[in-house]
Amino acid sequence: MSLFTPKPLKAPFWLNNAHADTVISLFLPTPTVAYQRELRKDSTQTTFVAYDFLFSTQKDAPLFVLFHGLEGSSQSHYALRLALTAQKNGYHTVIPHFRGCGGVKNTAYKAYHCGDSEEIAYVIHSLAKEYSYIIAAGVSLGGSALVNYLGRVKEDNIIRAAVIISAPLNLPYAGEAMSNGINRYLYTPYFMNSMLKNAHQIAQHYPELKLPTHYKPKSFADFDDVYTAPLAGYANAKQYYQEASAFPYLSQITCPTLLINALNDPFMPAQFLPTKASISSYVRLCQPKRGGHVGFVQKGLDTHWLEETVFDYYASVL
Repeated sequence: MSLFTPKPLKAPFWLNNAHADTVISLFLPTPTVAYQRELRKDSTQTTFVAYDFLFSTQKDAPLFVLFHGLEGSSQSHYALRLALTAQKNGYHTVIPHFRGCGGVKNTAYKAYHCGDSEEIAYVIHSLAKEYSYIIAAGVSLGGSALVNYLGRVKEDNIIRAAVIISAPLNLPYAGEAMSNGINRYLYTPYFMNSMLKNAHQIAQHYPELKLPTHYKPKSFADFDDVYTAPLAGYANAKQYYQEASAFPYLSQITCPTLLINALNDPFMPAQFLPTKASISSYVRLCQPKRGGHVGFVQKGLDTHWLEETVFDYYASVL
């Protein structure tokens, strides 16, 4: 397997806590990307989702597939930078949005979630009909879903290499972290406005969801109990966190995979991150001390460490 060694992340000294490392990237300039959008059916065939493409100048270029994070899109800061870097490295890029994301309403009685390996499989296999060479990356929730897919399909996987970025790999502990302390007040409102909007749209089509009109969950666990779990086929949030967790599948992965997790990620406590004992021989760990959750900003407000690490890794294993 690859002996890939990432460049060290040199974070600014004044970003002195995990939350600063996380949110700073949201306020930094992002590039403009001229995507070409296609609307395609999801795996249920009951709703449309957006596939945003950025093409290489080479027609027969390999395809880079990026699965975004919770309530993310092709316009997320990491997506814009990774898409442009992929193009510079000679790849086509596609960002297949999860249901209800990217400005396209979800009309299916199903929510996207951390363990949605079926949707990942559907996306990958549909794209494989058009592209013979596929690499992939997943960010946060998208990374968790991608690990679920990679670990479940094992030798039947058609992805040549994968990178998993800031994924909540150990979901029970990530769920607990997000529901407690400052996380509950700093991040929950940020995500919940968008999540509730999508939930109420689905409830209009499916009254059996029984979502109260003025429902205001106090935590992610509350929301997952009422919305995510039932729409994903789980009895409650506890069962969802246990059965959708990607952690057990890390030892089953059979393609070159890089796991990037900052040790100060507020969404995933360091003591519950994977170790060499919990991963397969195909998996490489990259755990910088700093970086927060999908932050990875360096001195001088340099935002390029993440995309450089991702594509340096691909170059080392392909």
